[in-house]
Amino acid sequence: PYMLQKVIKRSFSGTLAPIKSALFVPANQERFYKKCISFTPSIYVPDMEDSVPLNSKDKAREMAAAKIKWLHESNPNVKICPRPNDLESTFALDINTVLTKENAPYIYGFSVPKISTMAEMKEVDSFLAGKEKDLGLELNSLKVIPWLETSHAIADAYTILKTYNYRIEAAAFGADDFCTYYGIKRTANDSELELPKKLFALYCHAANVVSMDTPYIHFKNPEGLAEELELLKTFGIKGKFAIHPSQVDIINKAFSPDPERVEY
Repeated sequence: PYMLQKVIKRSFSGTLAPIKSALFVPANQERFYKKCISFTPSIYVPDMEDSVPLNSKDKAREMAAAKIKWLHESNPNVKICPRPNDLESTFALDINTVLTKENAPYIYGFSVPKISTMAEMKEVDSFLAGKEKDLGLELNSLKVIPWLETSHAIADAYTILKTYNYRIEAAAFGADDFCTYYGIKRTANDSELELPKKLFALYCHAANVVSMDTPYIHFKNPEGLAEELELLKTFGIKGKFAIHPSQVDIINKAFSPDPERVEY
C-alpha cells in the first residue's frame, strides 16, 4: 500500500526562507546555470517553456534533468522549481524527464504555466500525486506555482488557490499572456494591469498563497525595477520573478522586512 512505502527523504523542508524571488534559468543554456549559482533567489526555475525555442525543447529538458542535483549542491538554500511546458504541450514529458528518483529529493515542485480553470489544476494535482506514489514521495510534497494568465484564471483565482492550498504555496501572474488573452496592449509601466494585479494579490492573500508578479523585462534598468517593486507592495504583491540574476538582490531587498520595524 502507498502509505507503507518508504518515503524518499527530501533535501529541504517547507520551512525554508520565505518565498520572495524566483530566477528563471533558460534550461538549454549551460552558461546560465553557471551564472545563476552566484546569486541566491528563493527559487531557481530551470525554464523549459518560454525562454526555450521550439528546436531546443529536447535539449532543455535533458539539461534540466542533468542539472537538478548540481544546482542543489551549489546552493542548498535555494528551492528548485522547474517550469515545464503547459498541459496541452509537453507537460507530462517534461516532468517525467526531470523528476527522476535521483532528482526527486532536490525538487521543491513545478512552476506550471497557463492554469486557467479548476479542471486544469485538478489535472496537474492528479498527475503529481501519481508521480509521488510512483517515486515513494510523501503525498502532496511536490508543490506547484501555477501561472494565472487569463481573465478566467484571475476571476476564479480564489477558488483554484484555496481548493488546492495543500499543494500551492505561491502563484504567479503572467502579464504578457494575460494582455494577449484580454485583448489589451501591454505598456512600459504596466498601468493597464493595475486592477488584475490587485485582484490577483487579494485572492492569493485570501487563500494564504504567496502572490508573485511577472518579471520586469527591462533588466538593465535597476532603478525602474526598484520603483515598480514599491508600487507592487502597495497592491499587496509579496514576491517577483526575475529574468536576470542582477534583479535578484533588488527583489529580495524589496520584499524583506524593514530592519527598523523588525527591531521595533
